[in-house]
Amino acid sequence: MGNWIPGTYLYVHGVFLACGFMAILLPQSVDAVLMMLATLGFSVLEDVLLLSLYEPRFPDIAPESLRNEFRFALGMCILNLIIKPFSGFILWRILIARNEDTAFTILGIESFPRFGGQQRGYENIDNKTGAIWS
Repeated sequence: MGNWIPGTYLYVHGVFLACGFMAILLPQSVDAVLMMLATLGFSVLEDVLLLSLYEPRFPDIAPESLRNEFRFALGMCILNLIIKPFSGFILWRILIARNEDTAFTILGIESFPRFGGQQRGYENIDNKTGAIWS
């Protein structure tokens, strides 16, 4: 990772990935998605704090050979921070799709489409009443 950011950055993103794997392995678990969403929210705050504290002082103390590596790592951290709201929205939609038995809505709209589109009931394709050749 480098010397410019503390190890908590790696730990939080490791926990986020572990919760993501747990959410994939347990497709009916609401808790895994909720933990992933909470970790994502905490990591946004932590990223802003760590980038604002550690980024300004590193270019002055870094040797010339590490400056390009620092710029690339900083760019990836900022790109990751920009993508996190979209990831949070997708996780929120997955949480709602997995937790259909509760009555909470998004933005007060009850018919907001769930993750994967609207679910339709079972359609019987064996029904011969509407067949062309009868």
